[in-house]
Amino acid sequence: MDIEQIIKRVAEEVYQKIRAEEQSSGGAAGIGGEEWILARMRPDMSFDEMKRACAEVKTSKARTLCIPQWFVADAAETLKGSGVKVATVVGLPGGTTSSFAKYAEVKQAVTAGAEAILIPANMQLCQMSEWGAAKNDLAESMTPCKDRAAVYALLEVDALSCDQLGTAAEMCASCGVDAVLLSAVVGGRVSDAQVQAVRQKGVSVGVYGGVSASTKADYEKAGACCFAASVC
Repeated sequence: MDIEQIIKRVAEEVYQKIRAEEQSSGGAAGIGGEEWILARMRPDMSFDEMKRACAEVKTSKARTLCIPQWFVADAAETLKGSGVKVATVVGLPGGTTSSFAKYAEVKQAVTAGAEAILIPANMQLCQMSEWGAAKNDLAESMTPCKDRAAVYALLEVDALSCDQLGTAAEMCASCGVDAVLLSAVVGGRVSDAQVQAVRQKGVSVGVYGGVSASTKADYEKAGACCFAASVC
């Protein structure tokens, strides 16, 4: 599958997958780990749903709540003093928006109170092994986070071979990200081998979405130390 097809399918499926995960709690209630992000990124989230997510994260294993950017300021105010960080994702799908656009999104989110930003690396550049351009794009995009917010780079595993995945992870780490999160929107599941391909490069690695009680232990054995899930 070429990158154009992947981007098209991601755009069509990403929110469907997010919505499906949030509607089902089966298999995820028992998950745990070193670092957890409660991911609630549905684009049609209501204000009341955002407030409920803020209440839920306080009693979950997660210490970070990832929500749509337009709710960051309200969530930050609601969670003030709770010890829970607010995060958001920019640059969807696949980090293929311009560096300028991602920079603006990141700046707005940090100004609104986000303490963690999830930034997709440009999958088109990574698939073409244009590592210098991909690095410049990510580095410029994350500039507003400096000394203000943690940065998690998102890599869509369906777009890359394991060798490319390892190189992409090293590229992200060279930009100073806190961790690399792997996502499998099209394929449905990040493999243990894909986690290992990143961890073997000495990069902190996590899994974004599709985490359940049955997969969590295998991911940890493969080297994952951070998880983002809709129920945790």
